[in-house]
Amino acid sequence: MSEPFVFKGLAQPADLACLISRVHTFGERQGWSAHIDTHVHLILEELIVNIISHATQGQSLPALEVVLTQTGAELEITLADTAVAFNPLLALQPDLQAELNERQIGGLGIYLVHQLTDSQSYQRDGAWNRLRLIKTCQTANSSPS
Repeated sequence: MSEPFVFKGLAQPADLACLISRVHTFGERQGWSAHIDTHVHLILEELIVNIISHATQGQSLPALEVVLTQTGAELEITLADTAVAFNPLLALQPDLQAELNERQIGGLGIYLVHQLTDSQSYQRDGAWNRLRLIKTCQTANSSPS
């Protein structure tokens, strides 16, 4: 297991840009392919943009913590925030069979996170939302399981 990546900031666009840049550097050190780097970028951007856009409800900017831990081919992504309680795993799945003009707005981003990760779990811990995601990824030093 390598040294975990830890980011602490606020749920705001400037911190998201800084986070994505630092995650890219972490991925390079881990030997991620461009494919895995893109997946991790999409996962984090989707979830954090949702926090920025929907979760503050007039409150001050929520605190944000992201921890990435790579153990062999397994990447654990832990995203924690102090926004209003929200379990994205309970969100309704989008109706992908419906015609575009009949579909409900929203839900595709969380669906994408489900598709790009192997497992997901959520916990409300006091004032914190904690989302834990596992993604199996091939690095230069490992092969997928």
